[in-house]
Amino acid sequence: MKIIELYFICFSKLYVKFSNQKNDWFYLPLLIISFIINMNILTILLLFWDTNPLYHIALVFIFFFVLIYFFSKKRYIDKEYVRQFKLKKNVLLYLIIGLLLDFIVIFKILNYARETNI
Repeated sequence: MKIIELYFICFSKLYVKFSNQKNDWFYLPLLIISFIINMNILTILLLFWDTNPLYHIALVFIFFFVLIYFFSKKRYIDKEYVRQFKLKKNVLLYLIIGLLLDFIVIFKILNYARETNI
């Protein structure tokens, strides 16, 4: 759960720089994280089981609401929590490399599944 919180802070820091309203910083990073989690699940399910794409849209929203439940305490802290949270350079580098590796692996698996006609 700590790594999801670090990704939440990372995406929130990117969004807080451009937002002007008070409570708009909380939901977009959680939607991005739930989309990434669901994309990983979709890739694994496509290899073993053929499912309807509407189930995956529903899974995005289910994960979104689950993440809102887990991060609801952070919502009331305010934007200053995100602005003052210090991410070390090496932690930020590990987060970005991990996200890039995740996308590379997902696209390689999807390409392999397409070539083998799964």
